[in-house]
Amino acid sequence: MRSEEGLILAGGAGRRMLGRDKGRMPYKGRPLVEYPVAAMRAHGLRITICCNRSQFYYRTLADRLISDRSSGYPGPLVALSEAMLHFKSSHCVITPCDTPQFDAGHLETLLKSSRQHPEHWIVAVSGDGRHPLHAVFPTGHTERLQAMVAEGEKRMMRALQQFPYKEVHLPADALINVNHLAALTT
Repeated sequence: MRSEEGLILAGGAGRRMLGRDKGRMPYKGRPLVEYPVAAMRAHGLRITICCNRSQFYYRTLADRLISDRSSGYPGPLVALSEAMLHFKSSHCVITPCDTPQFDAGHLETLLKSSRQHPEHWIVAVSGDGRHPLHAVFPTGHTERLQAMVAEGEKRMMRALQQFPYKEVHLPADALINVNHLAALTT
């Protein structure tokens, strides 16, 4: 039976934000992480936030918090692989904390494709390429993902190509990352 949960990745080092917790940085009056929380809540998803700091704050937004088991901010593929150990649902909706234009409508587009292709990693695509962290991941692929990471794979795009996946086109502005302090004011 199909079930869906959400995962927001907010555990990075924030290097381009001068070490600040990116999810908590304000964008148009709200912390960045609150945008994907709103998109997932609109779909009734149980939300897990993967964070390595600011747990007190993130606990107010999520149903569950997890942290990277690996030290030193291992990167999104390792974080995704480790996070999947916590999911019992058949599908995990994934988004990073730093794309505030990605909304409930865009999420619905990914979910529709996932429901049509339940065995595929559904990946958002825009004018600048694939965005495998804006995705719906079938948790049945977790063991395979973990084996790849255990063998040393750290590149998200190479990992993606080892799974059946479907691309879903979204408007380019939906997937713009707010990665730098200057971008917070635009």
